Amino acid sequence: MGFALGIFPILTVFGVIKLRRENPDAIRMPGFPITQIIFITASLLILGLSYAERPLESSIAALTVIAGIPAYYVFKRGNNLYRIKNKN
Repeated sequence: MGFALGIFPILTVFGVIKLRRENPDAIRMPGFPITQIIFITASLLILGLSYAERPLESSIAALTVIAGIPAYYVFKRGNNLYRIKNKN
């Protein structure tokens, strides 16, 4: 489970980098982007070591996260349909 939980902070920091590149005034952070790059690199190394130690469990965790992607879009679409119905 730790493998799956280690993926999301990396994605969050990637999101901060993307947001900052698209809108430089949105977030002011000291050390940008060096601290974020160091964090992402260290986190990827930790995930790599975790995978090397327990490849089967890590693969199952990664597949669980990947399986959640279609569910996200299904619920997102359902939420948008709910908003449209309540506007009328």
